Amino acid sequence: MPSIVEKRVESRFKILDCNVRLESKGILGRFGNQMHCASAINLSPNGIQVISSDMIKAQKQYDIVIYTRVFRQPISTKGCVVWQKPHDGKDAKRYYRTGFEFTYFKGHAMEQLEVLEISPHLR
Repeated sequence: MPSIVEKRVESRFKILDCNVRLESKGILGRFGNQMHCASAINLSPNGIQVISSDMIKAQKQYDIVIYTRVFRQPISTKGCVVWQKPHDGKDAKRYYRTGFEFTYFKGHAMEQLEVLEISPHLR
């Protein structure tokens, strides 16, 4: 994966108790579909960093569904992988930290992110 120079525009916020589902559609929306479950590490209006036991393919668009206790309905966005790093967990397992840039916000996702930014669930 090519090295990317960091150009952060927005502040990131750590988020507590937040699960993420990542889905990508394969050929004709059927073949090669991928789904990953991850935990959010931090969040900004521009993207999200997650940790997962799965290596997530770069250069792909993913449907990103963010589940948090702040909202009854999940936050639904689309995003692309911009970086990924291996991470050794405390349990001696290999994990992957992955950064996504949001590319599209579904429904009220942008407003939900703004509310989440001032929520006590972020540290």
